[in-house]
Amino acid sequence: MFSDLPNHPRIQLVQRRQRPILPYEERLQGSIRTDPAMPKSIDVAGADRAKFFCPIINLPPKDFVGVCDHLPRFTIERAQKVYEEGDKLTGSEAGKKSVHVQTVYRDSTAQTIPWEPPYKIIGEGEPEILKLEFLKWASGLPAGVHEVRLIERARMKRAWENAVKPDINDENSLQKFRDYVEALEQDEWAFREQEIQEIQELRLQLLEKMLQEIHERSHDRAQDKLERFIKAKEQEKLAKLDKIRKQTARELRKLELEEKGVKRKYHQPDIIEEHISKASELYGPLMRNGEHPKRWHQIIDEKMKRYQAHVQLPLGVEQFSTLPRWLNQATNLKGMERKDPNQGPQLCIRETKWTAPVLKSLHEELQKKKACSLRIRNQKVAQDVFTPEVEGIPPDKELQYQAIVYLQSIIEGRATQMM
Repeated sequence: MFSDLPNHPRIQLVQRRQRPILPYEERLQGSIRTDPAMPKSIDVAGADRAKFFCPIINLPPKDFVGVCDHLPRFTIERAQKVYEEGDKLTGSEAGKKSVHVQTVYRDSTAQTIPWEPPYKIIGEGEPEILKLEFLKWASGLPAGVHEVRLIERARMKRAWENAVKPDINDENSLQKFRDYVEALEQDEWAFREQEIQEIQELRLQLLEKMLQEIHERSHDRAQDKLERFIKAKEQEKLAKLDKIRKQTARELRKLELEEKGVKRKYHQPDIIEEHISKASELYGPLMRNGEHPKRWHQIIDEKMKRYQAHVQLPLGVEQFSTLPRWLNQATNLKGMERKDPNQGPQLCIRETKWTAPVLKSLHEELQKKKACSLRIRNQKVAQDVFTPEVEGIPPDKELQYQAIVYLQSIIEGRATQMM
């Protein structure tokens, strides 16, 4: 952000306001309308799938014949949409309309009135379903055993209220009603205590289950940690054992070489020991060391061993030619004759033959022409720059000269003051 480098320019961050979300508008234009004469495609496996199923009719059993006539009936009617006069489209504006969607039944914290479908009671009495308003989704619905018990208690309470109707003029009837109310309150308190006890037991079970899960997770973590520690120690043990085995093998090899008398340290080879010992590399070179350069030109012709030596050397050693075979062909002039005399001037083979004097003179000439990479001393001495000098004064006139110089300085100073 605050960089001065050319390859990393500065960055400036600007906060901009977001555009407000516009209300939903549905606009129907004339170009969007479809031609009613055109056949509409039917999606059997999609949106129109429900049109191809027969409605399921649940007929009541034979035991309920005549019972349903005394029960209240419900009919769900379609809510009629009421348009205002201003919303009615005229003939010119029939092709388009603008609709703003806004409802009080929205999924937000501002909702206060729950939505209910319109219904109408047919017959007399109050249906039991209207008295179950305490059951809500996620709070009693879907219903379980506890909700069934609450419904049964509500039915029993309504049955007692219908059966026990006090008479204001009769004291015994009022006393019975008071006893009924007191017994009903005691039953309610007992039921409430039972509910609280069940809730406490359920909470205790949940707490035990939670503690068990915490204990299991703690045990699993401890077991996992112990397994990792054991695995690390096993690896450390194997590494130490491997190191000890390698050190043991190294020491055993040292002892074996020391027993054989092999010198492990670097030393200059002894020629006498190499010739005496049949196990030296002179007789059997080790292939792992490669080929020694001193044996590159040691070539002994096997055919020479079939003949006796012409010259008897001391100690019965025969003189074999150990030079390479190609070395004698270097001075062979056979096959080097000039074939075509009309090829132009050529060098004379005999005059340009590589002999010892020719090679020596060539070597000296190359040494003279070879550029020296070291510094060469400059034999020419640099002359100093000429420095002008004043003629000397004899010693006998030195005092007179100093007096004259002093007098001239006095006169020059006085003249400077007067000017």
